[in-house]
Amino acid sequence: MEAYRDQYATVFNGGRDVVLIAISADPIDQLESWAREAQFPFLMASDSGAAVGRLYGALARRPGT
Repeated sequence: MEAYRDQYATVFNGGRDVVLIAISADPIDQLESWAREAQFPFLMASDSGAAVGRLYGALARRPGT
């Protein structure tokens, strides 16, 4: 996420005509604190139930799941 933050102006045209929404499986309170401290210039969404992550195959499978 820090790399996206650091390259945001270049890669995402400084946010002009671009909406970047980062999705994390972290609970909203942890995600909010991290996003504020790291000063991310984009939106963050919590997928605490991991439904979106599973839908897109973005989560590593754990043994037994």
